[in-house]
Amino acid sequence: MAEAIMKKKIKKKGLSRLFSCYSVGTAAYHIGKSPDSRTLKVLNKNGIIYSHRAEQLDPYHLENYKYVFAMDEENLKNINELAVANGIECNAKLFRESYSTSSDVNVPDPYYGGEEGFKEIYDILDSCCDNFLEGLVSVN
Repeated sequence: MAEAIMKKKIKKKGLSRLFSCYSVGTAAYHIGKSPDSRTLKVLNKNGIIYSHRAEQLDPYHLENYKYVFAMDEENLKNINELAVANGIECNAKLFRESYSTSSDVNVPDPYYGGEEGFKEIYDILDSCCDNFLEGLVSVN
């Protein structure tokens, strides 16, 4: 969901030539699968058509992407472990902790709830994406 939202915002701001945005997971159990139908439904309600197949994080991503964000502390730990194991300097951050005013540092996983949870996650990610891009634009 974060990738879909970020790509829409990058395009809307006319920054597509400057940014590449890509989403991968730190675990292998979703490889090749499409996003959850509830994710797609919430994205569609917000004017985002999205197609993606899950892939797993590998050293290439850490070496070739300047900004690496984790949605929760467990994924951040996995990212940092992969970086250390491969001798890669990585400055991964928790997305919500870095770009939200909430005291919550993790983006909750809505998987075991209903569609309302996915709407809540959309709102969290939408705000964080805005804050991230606003910070980049104001610096440059």
